[in-house]
Amino acid sequence: MMEDKIFRIWMDISKKGVSYYYFYADVIETHYMKALSAARQGKVGNWKFYGYWGRPRKNCRKIEYIGIVNPQDAENPQRPLEHILEDW
Repeated sequence: MMEDKIFRIWMDISKKGVSYYYFYADVIETHYMKALSAARQGKVGNWKFYGYWGRPRKNCRKIEYIGIVNPQDAENPQRPLEHILEDW
């Protein structure tokens, strides 16, 4: 049986001509690929705003795995949602 861990997922959203917006979420799951897949499907709801900068030339969304987080360093870790967020 696999043990639950906390994985940090990073997302950047670019809005053409506006800015790059950066967010991260700590996701409780058994494997980083499950946490990453949930984030890409829109099943992560605990995104924390990190910052923004730059002027992108196109709109896009990039989501990637950063690493394992110790429980004492995690910020509001949550399991993936059962449903997809409507505004995703």
